[in-house]
Amino acid sequence: MRRRKIILTCVGLILIGCLIVQVWGSHSPSRSLLPPVLVFVSSESGSGVIDDSGAEMTMVRLGLRNPNNFGSENRLYIGNSATEARVSNQWSKVQSRLDGYVLQGNISSGMILTSPQADRCRVSLKYAGTSLSFRMRLDEFLKRKLGRRQDLLPPRFWAWVQSNHRVSPRLPWQEIQLEVEIPPTGQPAE
Repeated sequence: MRRRKIILTCVGLILIGCLIVQVWGSHSPSRSLLPPVLVFVSSESGSGVIDDSGAEMTMVRLGLRNPNNFGSENRLYIGNSATEARVSNQWSKVQSRLDGYVLQGNISSGMILTSPQADRCRVSLKYAGTSLSFRMRLDEFLKRKLGRRQDLLPPRFWAWVQSNHRVSPRLPWQEIQLEVEIPPTGQPAE
């Protein structure tokens, strides 16, 4: 009787270990993370904001698109460090807010105020992929493997698995500098 208990305990621990290895290995960190893509969304003159020289500034909407499309780790975290606009071949800093995260295939946008003569915009930022919690990986793994037969596991187990879905930036952060052309005001984006 005691021997059977030891054998069942060992088999149980081996099965749990195999499940952990399967779940932890089901994500794909080996795929290289693609950087975000800076896109021009729109520009509007008549912002009502006047610069130091008395000229009315133009509102430009920029977007960051996430080109990653693999697995559940497809969210990009963005940390914006500097944004500059080019006027007459001279770069000057402008205020922008492009921080946050971007889901797969989506565009996260932000506004900047520039001179109407600005023809390019340059954004320096850092980005990182996501790191999923063990419970989130386990949830996705079991849903993928069980399909419609999820009722085989007790509801209390599913409640435990789905109770802590944390997603955080995966280190290390990568730095990049992106540029986009700003068409003259009134011209649609290409």
